[in-house]
Formats: sequence, C-alpha cells, structure tokens
Amino acid sequence: MLGVSKCLTRAGTTTVKPTITFVGSSTNIAGTNQNVVVGQEILLTGTPTGGTWTQITGNIVAGFTAGASGGPLTLVSKNQSSVLFYWVTGGTQTVTYTVSGASANVTFTVAAPSFGGIATSVSSVYLTPSWMELGDYPSPPPGIKFVASITPPSGYSGTLAWGQIINSLVENFELSTGKYQDCTAAGLDNSWPYMNSIPPTQTSASTNDNPGIGLPSVNYLYVYRSDSFSMYLMWQPSLSNSIQVPLGVVNWSWNAAASFSTSTSQWSLGGYTVPSPSVSATSTYPSWAQTVAPGGTLCGEPYDAQNLEAATRRGLDSRRSSQ
Repeated sequence: MLGVSKCLTRAGTTTVKPTITFVGSSTNIAGTNQNVVVGQEILLTGTPTGGTWTQITGNIVAGFTAGASGGPLTLVSKNQSSVLFYWVTGGTQTVTYTVSGASANVTFTVAAPSFGGIATSVSSVYLTPSWMELGDYPSPPPGIKFVASITPPSGYSGTLAWGQIINSLVENFELSTGKYQDCTAAGLDNSWPYMNSIPPTQTSASTNDNPGIGLPSVNYLYVYRSDSFSMYLMWQPSLSNSIQVPLGVVNWSWNAAASFSTSTSQWSLGGYTVPSPSVSATSTYPSWAQTVAPGGTLCGEPYDAQNLEAATRRGLDSRRSSQ
C-alpha cells in the first residue's frame, strides 16, 4: 500500500507503521514538525485505514457557521482515517493516529495573532421628537465606538472582522389605554459580519453602534429600552478554506426611558444608564439561534398591571426619575 511501511518481526509477523499525510499530498509527515496558523484548515489522512485519531491537543473546532443561526462546530468523530479540524489558539500541539496498536505522531507549531486590546468610547443618550438613542446618529460621536489592535502572526496575513450578539433586548411600553406591553429579542445583531466603520487593516479595525427606539406620536405614554450586547473581534488567515477565530470580546449594555406629556404633546428623557464596557481576550466562539433584523422584536399582547410592584419589576417607575 502506498505510503505504508511494513517490517518483519523475529516471529515472522508483519508490523504496520502508520503514516500521516495532508489530504492531496503523498508526503508522510509522521515524526515531523509542521508550521500552521489558527483558522487554517487541517485535513489529514492516516494509513492504513481503520485507525483512530487518538490524540489532537489544543483548542480545536470542526468549523464555524455564520448564517441565520451560527456558531462553532464540534468534532464529532475521530474514528475515521481522515480528520478535518481547525486550531483556535496557538501553541505547540500533537496529533496522533493509531491503527492495529501502532501509532504515528506529528507535532504542529500553531501561530496566532497577538491581541492588543479593544479601546472603547461612549456617548450619552439623546432624544429627538421621534427617537431615543444612545448617541446622536448620524452626528458624531457614535453611541459606542470600538477600536481594535492586533499583531499578525509572523509570515501570515489575514482579515479582521466584527460580529455582535444581542444577549437581550427589552422594550416596555405604557399605553394611553392604561395597559402595558413588552417586546423582546435575542440573537445575531442584523448580519454577520458586523459592519466596519472604516475598512480594516492588517493590524486594526473599528466599528460603532447606536441602538435606539422610536417614540410613537400617539397612544403611548412611556417607553423603556434595555439592551445587553457582546461584540466579538474575529481574525481569519488569508488561506483557502480557512475560518474566522475569536480574539476579543466587549460585553456592554445600556438602558433609557422616556415619557410623553399629554399637555405639551412632547417626549422627555427620563432615567438612563450609559455603557460601562468590559473588554477581554477570548477564544470562545459566539453562537446564536436566530438573527434579529432592525425592528425584529417580538411583542406580547397588551396587559393590565396588577399592582405597582409589577410595574416596578418591569422598570416602569424609572419614568419618574431623571438624570
């Protein structure tokens, strides 16, 4: 068999020495050190067939999907002669293929970008006659701005990208009928990847967000909006069949309330909280079950508040506060 060496023991039996090759290559890489990078497709074949990949060290995934739903794919089976995976973090790793009690090993030196951090800047909450928003889009500054910096791995180029997950989005309304209504959403924020405010370079990327809520002109007395987000920084090597890997994440939130005066027919800003972003390096992929388009909240039927405590739990009493 091509690529499989055999030797005869003293007892006259044949001992198989397994080989490992990259798919599409006949070069046996068992016993060697290979240089690769995070996000690179690692597609290996072990021979003879019928063996098992008994060891793949390091943080690996079987892929990453980014559609209406998305997230990392888990390597389901290692009991095949071929295996496909991607390293998410760098370091020195080992892959072992075992068949008929014999094993072959390959050492991989996995390069990775160096995460330099994500700088953030935060604006305030603004009110127009028909809109309440974090920031004053399209006027600068934005509600929240993200500026990331990295150092690419030596010898590799790649592309930076953003992706934002809505952990929770809550809207509370008090209607002029005396009833209340709640709307919620969670999932991918609009699309993947998230927009860049300017084209990214090899070492930096920036983006921003201006979440807000419309202020109805009739039938509403109170509006409350509360959001929690996770903004991810991703990097993908410029190699065929590569995938994005996470480098950093910013967890942030905001909330604001506005009340409508029936005497002046105007909205006024109530209490609000601007973001206090938390930035950290991460190797954990985002995942989501659905995509939330602009205006894509799900609203329940209007209901009667049973007592003041019920209204307070929903944040409705914050209309009485100001900042």
